[in-house]
Amino acid sequence: MYRKVVQFALCAVVIPVAARAQRSVEIGPLVALYSPVGSYEHPAGFFRVGTPDRPSDNRGVAWGGDARLWVSHRLGVQLQGATSAVDHPSVITPGGPSPVTSSHVSSATAQVMLGILPASSRSRLWVSAGGGAIHHSGSAYERYGSPTHAAGVLGLGSSIALPYGLGANVGLTSLFYHWELSDLGAVYQTGFQTDVLWHAGLTLAVR
Repeated sequence: MYRKVVQFALCAVVIPVAARAQRSVEIGPLVALYSPVGSYEHPAGFFRVGTPDRPSDNRGVAWGGDARLWVSHRLGVQLQGATSAVDHPSVITPGGPSPVTSSHVSSATAQVMLGILPASSRSRLWVSAGGGAIHHSGSAYERYGSPTHAAGVLGLGSSIALPYGLGANVGLTSLFYHWELSDLGAVYQTGFQTDVLWHAGLTLAVR
């Protein structure tokens, strides 16, 4: 499902825009702070050792990449992917210490960008919107099938031109989705989530 959601988002956003003639491409790595700000409801009425009880338990550093296709100074498409990894410590239980578990949270998004600054500016400032998917894996989520959820996306970004075709970029990407974690037919966690990526990186422009 993760792959199908990403492919649909890419086709829905990229194909109409890529048909335009004038374009430039910017591509490069990014580093981000993955910061979930929502909360979980627990319909089952119990908590499980090794599974994050709050979205904020997965907060951590994420690494990934950006690719932006500009068809004009004001209109473009952004593709972005990032993955974070966090370890959850062992706790003492009646049966002894629990094992250390890990969470890996990966996101892939496709967004349409609308530039705000005039064409005479050497910098860019844009707002963006689109869709994507967010995938939770690692030992903390294996028992639940490593769930993937479709997400709506809003973003804000800026880029400052540097020598040799490089650009310094900062921004944020917000993913909005309904979270549900099920096990043996019972819903363990649920709730509407907002996950934010505060990111920075370098890109190389290809014209």
